[in-house]
Parts: sequence; structure tokens; C-alpha cells
Amino acid sequence: MNEIKKMYCPSCGGPVSFQPGREDTFCSHCGAQLYFKDDKLEVKMKHEERKMEHQEIMTDYQDKHEEREHEIERMNAQNKNDRKNFLLAMAIFLIAVPLILLFLVFIFKIM
Repeated sequence: MNEIKKMYCPSCGGPVSFQPGREDTFCSHCGAQLYFKDDKLEVKMKHEERKMEHQEIMTDYQDKHEEREHEIERMNAQNKNDRKNFLLAMAIFLIAVPLILLFLVFIFKIM
């Protein structure tokens, strides 16, 4: 049975509970990400580094979200423009076809 070992964080010296068989854990005192290597804990990433990494990920996410929002706005404007053009074409068609038919009927009646 895997027994929980009591070890100390190499970053801050605080006690860390670590279950053998697990690859990593976090220090509850300083937030450092720790991993088990050669029967001792080693710092994988300090809390500040993890926080900066998280901020970079969130900034990247926000940038991508804003790009998508702009793309959606552009597509909505294009769709609105396409609908206007379609309605204009239909209006011209619905007006032009009857006028052409009336013109043809008028011409053939004269002849």
C-alpha cells in the first residue's frame, strides 16, 4: 500500500505530504510545483513562475477571444451586406421582369 511520506519543500522548507507513485505535487505553503526524484523532492516550478505562466495563457486566450469576436463582427457585417445585395437584386428582378413582359406584349400587339 502506498504510504504518504512527510517531506519538506526545497523552495520554502514547509512540510509537504507526498504519496509515492505520484509524479508531482504542490507545496501548500509557497505554491511551488514539486516532483519526486531519487527519493527527494525537487522544485519543478515556483509559484511565481506558475502564476506568470497562467497569466501568459490567459492573455493569449483573451487575445484569441478578441480576434474571434472581431472575425464574428466582420462576418456579421458581410452577411448583412450580402442580404442587402440579395434583396436589391430580387427587387430589380421583380420589377424588371414584369416591365419586360409588358413591353414585349405591347410590341407584339403593335405589329
